[in-house]
Amino acid sequence: MAVSRHWVSLTPEERRRRALEAARDLDEAVLLDLLQAHRQLFGPAGARTSPQTQRTYTHGVRAFLGYVESSTGGLLRLSSDEARLWIRMLEAKRSASTVTVYLAAARALMAALRWAGALKEDVFLDARPGRNPTAPWERRRPYSESDFSTLLDCADIQDRVMLLLGGHAGLRVAESTALVWADLDLSARQLTVQHGKGGKRRQVTLSRRLIKALEEWRALAATDEPRILPYTTTRARQRLKALAEQADVPYLGTHALRHTAGARLYKATKNLEDVARHLGHSGLETARIYAKWDDEHLRRVVDEW
Repeated sequence: MAVSRHWVSLTPEERRRRALEAARDLDEAVLLDLLQAHRQLFGPAGARTSPQTQRTYTHGVRAFLGYVESSTGGLLRLSSDEARLWIRMLEAKRSASTVTVYLAAARALMAALRWAGALKEDVFLDARPGRNPTAPWERRRPYSESDFSTLLDCADIQDRVMLLLGGHAGLRVAESTALVWADLDLSARQLTVQHGKGGKRRQVTLSRRLIKALEEWRALAATDEPRILPYTTTRARQRLKALAEQADVPYLGTHALRHTAGARLYKATKNLEDVARHLGHSGLETARIYAKWDDEHLRRVVDEW
């Protein structure tokens, strides 16, 4: 909270002066500090903003500032048309999900500058990403049961833990790589995600196979390493991609492991509440997408035509 305290302690005139200076000079460090303070004061998660969200917003702000520096007259003179153009340029080379989070980061930065008095106009007010033509369930494609099984068969014990944390426990890659041994309670067959999406804390039930893999990995892991998976989210993606190539399985990304858990759980239970609770969804609408991947009933009906 030190960053927020610093910006709040300034007089309105001094806050505006510093924000104007940072915006003029595209001072990334000061702008990110201002953004952090504004999100802690006014953001939906408040002081509980997760480290992963902060990292994502940092990437988004950097991309935005890079565009402003190379293509516009500056942050303080940015027009609404230039803001729209940035979105279209992102759409040409980034995934729809990346466009969404980068746009959220840029919006948040501009809101922070308005709070500080450096800007008046919201250049993103009417700026929207183009419609994503891919159906929601297609954007959440899981690994098939056979492909997931093949990945497990090819994985060493460390990668097997990574696969099962995603494919059985339904953890996001940032949640998996943030886990420490103290977050486990193997006797109770559960783990605790301390800082999930939106800063939420939740408990997750462990499968027998995941417990066995964790016990095996703990016996081999370095005793002074607190984290279960001692590498970054980027390294986790690299390991999964290499493993998919080795196993001759289509690489769908690390988040597809979480979708694998959701699709498998729905197929077994037909219960959206179970899926939402296991994955930590706040409502059933997101979990409902996993029902689209359970097409056995549809096949039975169509076969009878």
